[in-house]
Amino acid sequence: MNKDKLLIYPILMLALSLVSVNYAHAQNNDSLITTNKTLDPWNIRLCESSTVNLEVKVSDEQATVRKKMDIILVMDHSYSMFEYKDGRMDEAQAAAVSFIDERDPAYDNLGLVRFSTNAELQEKLKNNYHPIKDTINGYYHDSFSDYTNIEDAINEATDELTSSRARGEAVKFIILVSDGGVNRPLNNGKEDKAYAKLQALEAADDADNENIIIYTIAAGETNSDRDLLQNIAAKTGGESFEATEPGDLIAAFEAISETVTNVVITDAEVVDILRPEFNIVPGSFNPVPAAVNTLVNGKTQIIWEVGVLTAGETRTFSYQITPTVVSDVQVIDSYPDSGVEFVDSEGNFQQYPFDGTDLDVSSTCDEDGGDGGDDGDGGDDNGGGIGGGGNGDEDNGDGDNNNNDNNNDEDTNSNGDGDDNSDGDFTGENYRAALTPVINGVNKGVALGLGNIDESTAAAILGDLDSEGEAAPCLDPTLWWLLYLLQSFIHFSIYSLINESNVNKRNLFYVSQIANAAVFVAIFLKYFCPWWDYLISLGIGIVFLYVTKNKLDKAAEHRA
Repeated sequence: MNKDKLLIYPILMLALSLVSVNYAHAQNNDSLITTNKTLDPWNIRLCESSTVNLEVKVSDEQATVRKKMDIILVMDHSYSMFEYKDGRMDEAQAAAVSFIDERDPAYDNLGLVRFSTNAELQEKLKNNYHPIKDTINGYYHDSFSDYTNIEDAINEATDELTSSRARGEAVKFIILVSDGGVNRPLNNGKEDKAYAKLQALEAADDADNENIIIYTIAAGETNSDRDLLQNIAAKTGGESFEATEPGDLIAAFEAISETVTNVVITDAEVVDILRPEFNIVPGSFNPVPAAVNTLVNGKTQIIWEVGVLTAGETRTFSYQITPTVVSDVQVIDSYPDSGVEFVDSEGNFQQYPFDGTDLDVSSTCDEDGGDGGDDGDGGDDNGGGIGGGGNGDEDNGDGDNNNNDNNNDEDTNSNGDGDDNSDGDFTGENYRAALTPVINGVNKGVALGLGNIDESTAAAILGDLDSEGEAAPCLDPTLWWLLYLLQSFIHFSIYSLINESNVNKRNLFYVSQIANAAVFVAIFLKYFCPWWDYLISLGIGIVFLYVTKNKLDKAAEHRA
């Protein structure tokens, strides 16, 4: 690596650590909801990223608004709900009855579906709750079967919520209680779990198309397919709860009761639009959106399906972006395409933008030391460009305010004018060691006080980019162990070939063992992994080389 290039690293590191966090936001306030959009930081360079934060908050004043609700309780009556001696059926009955007691007949109509091999609508939608409670309390007196047909249960509940008994102005809910051990009988009498799961998810999609929200409760610690129940709820904008301990079922029903009682917004979707001048950082979505679409104008549309929002509730969404082109100013479009869409408590469709103005993003990126606006030579704020000697007019050229005694004197050797090293403390290997955890995705902003530095910047500093300009991170830790095992297997295979007949080829065995170890050490070096990976891989090679020598010696003695 060239000395001049090495010596500019400390200047870059210090500049990154001194840069203050830039933060821009725009806000929209209303009596019903407040929307807020922020970009942190708001001025980024071509090689950096920024986080887009979206926030939607419902006013506490909306708690007085009470929406009508049509709710179907869907109760698992399969054998698995009874066979385990953890009282899951007893608690499910008690929790369901307690939930019913909290409902208001003036607003809420309830129905009941019971399912096992097939689903049965036991109680139609009504505001007389006594028959429903009596039916639930009598479940132990009814027969049950071996199967858990969640698909049929959701379809039966959906049919009732779309029947003439359902009210058009009411919010529609399904509350599904099951141990989740989904299966269904085939014509040959056997069960098919995979097909049953697929059909259950399709039934959830059908319910979502009818604007029905599903809440699920996974009852019991054993035989519970929690992932399936979570996916069913997520498809419709509902929530999923786990009830593994005594009291969890009642707590889950109480949480659902509080949510549905305070619902003031339904069918909510959060939509954000991103200009084509920006890319989304893979894996940065939180939470993961329902859809990411590329529009005809090259913009990217991001959609989160929220479902219901309650009074006083706040939801946040975020993702990271990187600019694709250099420009003095770029904007993140917000109005009118980005915002939240929903149905209010009176059944009206509404749209709220995140803000009424554009957010500016400075994307200039000067990595070569030339004039670069705020980062280049002659700038007013941040001194010279990277490696340019720090000749800013006001802040960083004179040593008055910004520690130029440490950055611009030849004695410190941190600006490319002095000796081979950077103050004697930060050599190339030091930066390699410091930036390795950054590139590996851990300890960001901590290593050697480097500040808030991301993987791509760290990799660029080290010149450790692959052929496509992407950072070359260390392998996933899981692969470390797989590589160790593979290396050991190859070593052992070579070792096992040794016998008296080929002992005269001992040099071939030595070379094979050494070459094998060298290959795996090279893999870890190539992918810039922690130093102890090299040592472990090297240690494995040394051990097998030693045992190979011993076996060859013994074979030679025996042959003699």
